[in-house]
Amino acid sequence: MRLERRKTLNGFTSQFRDEYKIPKGSIIDLSKERGHVLRTLIDGKEVGSIQSKLLCRSILDLYIGNEPFDQKAKEDVEMNLAALIGK
Repeated sequence: MRLERRKTLNGFTSQFRDEYKIPKGSIIDLSKERGHVLRTLIDGKEVGSIQSKLLCRSILDLYIGNEPFDQKAKEDVEMNLAALIGK
């Protein structure tokens, strides 16, 4: 199990290798697709995808969990979700 998690993490981080120059201001889009596939795009160009329920949950928790990476992003998600529910 530990080896599988390490392979998943290595696969995800390999999408951000040094040979991919990511200029300041680039947009990194992470989306969860069917079957727990995490798809990564940088400035609209797909750089990879990984199937992992744990990775999808971890990325979601990173942004909207109890201790979010970006509090403003969490607040934006909450406001947008509330607006959708209110329709």
